[in-house]
Parts: sequence; structure tokens; C-alpha cells
Amino acid sequence: KKEQNYLKELDDFLDSPRILIYDIDTETSEFYAKIYDELKKIGSPIPTNDLWIASLVLQHGIKLLTLDNHFTNVPGIFLLK
Repeated sequence: KKEQNYLKELDDFLDSPRILIYDIDTETSEFYAKIYDELKKIGSPIPTNDLWIASLVLQHGIKLLTLDNHFTNVPGIFLLK
């Protein structure tokens, strides 16, 4: 019952018109590879999930609101703190 409530709450949240879900595609993967290479060159790798987020942010021109410092070294990302 509790799990069903959580799933309903999640579904309601995702169905909100304020929520946009971006799919990962070939272009996203190209951004991923570029970011990965750039961060590796400067010795500042970030976790895989953050690489995917950064890739989508750059691909779609999104501003990122986060407290996660992993994104500070990603070129081209504008952080809202």
C-alpha cells in the first residue's frame, strides 16, 4: 500500500506540465564523450550519472540548479546556486 502511494505520487509528479523529460539519444552520447574527454584531460572526472545530466543540459541549453559541485568543471554549464 505504501509503495503504491509512492508510485502514484511519482506518476502525478511526472505528469505535471511543469516537468519535462529528456530522452538520451545519439547527440546526447556525443556530448557525453566530449565532456568525458575534457574532464579527463584536466584530471577532474565526475560520476557517470552526472555526465549524463551534464550532457542533457548542454544539448538542450538548460540551466542547472544544483548543490552538486561536480558540475563546476564542466565547460559551458551555467549553474544556478
